[in-house]
Parts: sequence; C-alpha cells; structure tokens
Amino acid sequence: MTPTARRLVIALAVSVALNLFLVGFIAMRAYRGGSHHERGDRHGQELGPRALGRDGDPQSDQAMRRVMQRREAALRAQGQKLRATRGAVSAAFRAEPFDARVLARELAELRAQTAESQRLMHEALVEVAPTLTPEQRARLARRALREHGGRGRRALPH
Repeated sequence: MTPTARRLVIALAVSVALNLFLVGFIAMRAYRGGSHHERGDRHGQELGPRALGRDGDPQSDQAMRRVMQRREAALRAQGQKLRATRGAVSAAFRAEPFDARVLARELAELRAQTAESQRLMHEALVEVAPTLTPEQRARLARRALREHGGRGRRALPH
C-alpha cells in the first residue's frame, strides 16, 4: 500500500468513527429529550439540599426551605468537610511516591463524610415529611431519590 493510500484509509477510518460518534450523540439526545437546557433543567439544580426545596408546589417548597434554613450552618460545614476530603482523595491519587495506605485512609474518610452528609439530609427529610400532604411527600420522594438508580433509571416509580 502506498503512503498516500495508507493516509486515505486512515482519514476514512477517522471520518467514519467521528460520524458514528456524532450519530450516537444525536440519537441519545433525541432519546433523552434534548439537552438539560432544552428540557428546562438547570445544570446542578437537581443535586444538593437546595434542590429538594424546588418541586413546584409553593407549600412544600416553603416547608423544605424552612427546614434547610434551620440546618444551613451544619449542612454548609459538612459540605466544606466533604469538599476537603474529596481534595485529599484526589491528592492521594496523584501523590508521588504513591502510597496505597494513604489512599485507603482518605477513601475511608470520604465514605464517613458522605455518610454524615446523608445523615444530615435524611434528618431534614424526616423533619419536613410530617408537614406535607401524601401527594407532596410522594413528589418529595421522587425528587429526593431521582436519578439515583444509575444510567438514567429512576430509583422510585412515578
């Protein structure tokens, strides 16, 4: 095979690969209903404590916001601990010389901080749930557990 023919084959293969990627990307967006902007989602708004206070029902939104405001200092402090721990895990991964024991210790701390964050959120949910109607609790459950089933599957049925 001549060098020119070889370059053409490589260029064709790259072109086919890029086209397949583009077709797959477009198909997935069509399947999922477009981008989060087109669906009216706000990137990052589905995550964290504040997202639970936005279900579109003024009464339940207000109840959740009141609970979160009372717990704001603890949630903010825990968020800072979690970010610092994630930074320590990242540093342990990049450290030279690499020390698996340090990484294991930092990952254990990350598990502990993640569990503490969940505990705080669960306490807030337990506090607000009795003030809501059954329909509002159902929406809160969907919102609190949405998209945590992995690969776009929902953890709870609607």
